[in-house]
Amino acid sequence: MSYSGNGVSQNCKEAFQWYLKSAEQGYPQAQIKLWEMFEKGIGVKMQKKEAARWYLIAAERDIAEVQTNLALMFQKGWGMPEDKKKAYDWSLKTALQGNLRAQTNLGIMYQYGCGTESNFKEAVKWYRKAAEAGFVEAQVKLALMYENGYGVFKNRKEANQWYQQGHPLEKNETIPDNLILC
Repeated sequence: MSYSGNGVSQNCKEAFQWYLKSAEQGYPQAQIKLWEMFEKGIGVKMQKKEAARWYLIAAERDIAEVQTNLALMFQKGWGMPEDKKKAYDWSLKTALQGNLRAQTNLGIMYQYGCGTESNFKEAVKWYRKAAEAGFVEAQVKLALMYENGYGVFKNRKEANQWYQQGHPLEKNETIPDNLILC
């Protein structure tokens, strides 16, 4: 493989050409690899917009992790114009497929009104889906909702139960960067 040098000498420019041919034929993994190559300038000149275009093409193939990342790219304006409505749309699409990170992101969007109207009850609904499936960040977010009475009756006992389940993230620890923050 030319990209990593497995079995042949490493040649990123040649690898780029092969990935491009595969991506043009509709192979999502090649489309994702093109995103990386354009994003980082591997074997080709760095081009953020072209990277984003290939990522969007791959996301349209219903790969949940790619769709979740694309929502974050729209939210933050990484490689494309910032568009909170598109971030919401991609998050919703992926959350409905059961992706826990997307469900948590959707909860954040409802909580803070990013790309949609603020709605604490909807935020709690999405946090709960991900939290009950064991997603730590959602457990902590749900605990905060109970602690503050946002979208639910204030309930310290319920908050503490979710904080305990959300361990190793502690109450005051920050949520990772790959979640949407409004």
